[in-house]
Amino acid sequence: MPGLVCAIGEAVAGPGGHYPQCWHTLRGCPCGGDSPPTPFTLVWHDAEVARRALAAASVDTAGETPYVDDVLRLLARAGITVELR
Repeated sequence: MPGLVCAIGEAVAGPGGHYPQCWHTLRGCPCGGDSPPTPFTLVWHDAEVARRALAAASVDTAGETPYVDDVLRLLARAGITVELR
């Protein structure tokens, strides 16, 4: 999961860019970070590799929503279009 957070931070904010643990920074929350420029499209190469690697991870307490799906939902809420490849 830390690798995914790092990769998304660099994809959105550029090399060395990051978003702290708080995903809300993608929308410019008070804990830091600016919203990405709009429109913004993130091309996620090898998305199935990430999905398989994180299959057992979930942020919902019932464990019903895969972590990758939660990430995709959060990115969509932040106005980021994601192309899975």
